[in-house]
Amino acid sequence: MGVVLDNGDYYILYGEESGAMYQLQGVVQGRGVARGDRFTSSNARDFSFSDGEVYQGSLEATFTRKQNLTGTIEEDGSGEEVGFSLAYDDSYEQTPDLTEDAGTYLGTALNPGGQGDAEVEIDAQGNFLGVDDFGCEFNGTLAARDSGDVYNLSVTFDGNVCTYDGETLQGIVVVQEGDVIAIAPNDERTGGIFFIGQQAQ
Repeated sequence: MGVVLDNGDYYILYGEESGAMYQLQGVVQGRGVARGDRFTSSNARDFSFSDGEVYQGSLEATFTRKQNLTGTIEEDGSGEEVGFSLAYDDSYEQTPDLTEDAGTYLGTALNPGGQGDAEVEIDAQGNFLGVDDFGCEFNGTLAARDSGDVYNLSVTFDGNVCTYDGETLQGIVVVQEGDVIAIAPNDERTGGIFFIGQQAQ
């Protein structure tokens, strides 16, 4: 799965299916520029949950508008390349609806240093509260973007067990058919908090 916003910010998720759940293994994030049919970025960051590292790199891709985006991500230093191919989903053209997306979500909170179960409650005004199984509490707001089926995210952490205690991180949230994905790198892009979950029935 991947999201490219109208300002050039992109978020590419990778992982594997495990039963009914998607096991998120990492997120590639950065800002790119589109020229013609090419999309390039020199500031990619690969937040890898499998080995607990954050890698710097670059992205080179070609695209056909409202059809696909295909390219490679190259890691700085090693020169290792990983290919990707994303198909366009026209649900992106919808407008987020908090009256539909409000509710309780159960899932996994991850950062490059570890992961744990978490629960998040979102209300119809876009306010949310959450806690993970380590006792880290967090709260914040969701606000629909002007374009794309995506929310802007602001989240603040409270508690000395929190990796980012007292900090506020910015990112995005995507909710589709009861599944939620939240991506919030820290300002230095050396880490961040990521959440993938499902709406409780």
